[in-house]
Amino acid sequence: RNIASGAGVTIGALYYFYDSKEELFLELIRGKAEQFERLFEEWSEAELKEPSVAASNEHAMMDFFLNNKEAFILLAEKAEGTSYEGYAERYLERFTDISRRFFRKYIEEPDEDLIELIARVRFNGIVKIVKSDVSDEKKYQLSEWFGEYSEAGFEKLIQICGGSR
Repeated sequence: RNIASGAGVTIGALYYFYDSKEELFLELIRGKAEQFERLFEEWSEAELKEPSVAASNEHAMMDFFLNNKEAFILLAEKAEGTSYEGYAERYLERFTDISRRFFRKYIEEPDEDLIELIARVRFNGIVKIVKSDVSDEKKYQLSEWFGEYSEAGFEKLIQICGGSR
């Protein structure tokens, strides 16, 4: 309904062009999920090798999400009943795994519950920023601040858990 309304057509007209919700969904996200997954892997591996690239990766990730806002929101929140159902949870699992690998570089046995919590907070924070009704400039600023906050928190956790960086 929102798509039909946004396009200025009736639901019937929409189904004239698309046989199902799945077909429409796939048209709207075509290639975006796969492109994001490739970029996510590149950014993650680069950050594991060289943590100083984190800020530029955060900016590049926000660029991708803002340039593909509708597809990102569909994948993150509206994929139920499509072949991409569970996409957000699968992404979150990958993000948690990358976070785990990063933590293990500095802390011998990081707490699994904490890693999952941190990954979930970061993912939900990104979704909230992308969906917010503020300017893109403000979204980049929020993303940068969120990244700085995450970095400072990570440094503190290393101290608390007896790791070193």
